[in-house]
Amino acid sequence: MDNIFLFIMKKILFIVQLPPPIHGASLVNSYVVNNPFIRENFFCKVLPLQFANSVANIGKFSVRKILLTPVFTARLIWTLFIFRPTLVYYNFAPSGPAFYRDALYALIIKAFGIKLVLHLHGRGVAENSSKRRWKTWLYKQVFKNTFPICLAERLSSDFRNVHFGKYYVLTNAVPLQLNLPRKKDHSYPTFIFLSNLYKSKGILTFLESMKILKQSGIGFNALIVGNNGDFTIEEARKFINTNNLGDHISVMGPLYDSEKFDALCSADYFVFPSFYVNEAFPLTILEAMQCGLVTVSTFTGAIPDIIEDGRNGKLCGSTDPQDWADLLENMIDDPEAAKRMGETARRDFHEKYTFEIFDKNVFTIIHDILNKQ
Repeated sequence: MDNIFLFIMKKILFIVQLPPPIHGASLVNSYVVNNPFIRENFFCKVLPLQFANSVANIGKFSVRKILLTPVFTARLIWTLFIFRPTLVYYNFAPSGPAFYRDALYALIIKAFGIKLVLHLHGRGVAENSSKRRWKTWLYKQVFKNTFPICLAERLSSDFRNVHFGKYYVLTNAVPLQLNLPRKKDHSYPTFIFLSNLYKSKGILTFLESMKILKQSGIGFNALIVGNNGDFTIEEARKFINTNNLGDHISVMGPLYDSEKFDALCSADYFVFPSFYVNEAFPLTILEAMQCGLVTVSTFTGAIPDIIEDGRNGKLCGSTDPQDWADLLENMIDDPEAAKRMGETARRDFHEKYTFEIFDKNVFTIIHDILNKQ
């Protein structure tokens, strides 16, 4: 009877990046494939995309990735023949070298006549598809008769020049922390930078702005939490020592689970000066909101959909550390406004970005696509 039931159930093949390495897209993918509503209602199989073996290797060319491509191609074709899914849910790379690999796999899947969902965790379609006529053609072939999922309504503009059908919006979520430590009262305001240490994520802007605050005689504490990127933990510590910031800034390295939330709850402001070209919907902002922090970030990607300037955080359109230092100083001078924004951020998290909401939205999207003719 169980075998008959599984035969009747519609089948979903997930082609996704899963941790390790740990980054925003791989975490969200793990949430999708473990969605209880999907697991209970569909017969699921996961074909993991394991081309990058570290965060620093993501989006970069390597011989290892070239060698793995035909191996994965064979596995994909074999799985499509044997498993015969009704729908393929693909963590699709919208740009960079990985796009051409994913384009190949998307075209193979569509050749089998299978419904294809393209979950876009980043951006870059509009920019890359407009560079050459043949690229425009390729993007249109890939996106034709597919069901894209983007992370915010404003991000749909990235692919609207190559996809003219229905698309879906699925905002990210993070796990609900049931036993968060109480926020501490500080003698000085405490800032936290939480991200892998990439220059495009704003680590240098953060450090330089802290340097300016110190030179202005402003008392503060700061934490840096994250693993090596194109800027290393050692380089961060060298900057701190060179500029006599050791009494103000602590470099924690990568922290996970309860240790990460302990660090967040020990801070007042989450400072995220990201100008990363493919920034979409940072999970770190949702984690900070859950802890009641005031997020200070940029107008990049979908961040303005999460943070409303002056309501639940502050946004800055500059990459100049002086502008960031000025903004942070102004917020320090108005602690009541900061407290109000932090409380609003926490409330917004519980109303919009919990797993309960995310799981229902994922299931609704999948169910809607499967029912389309």
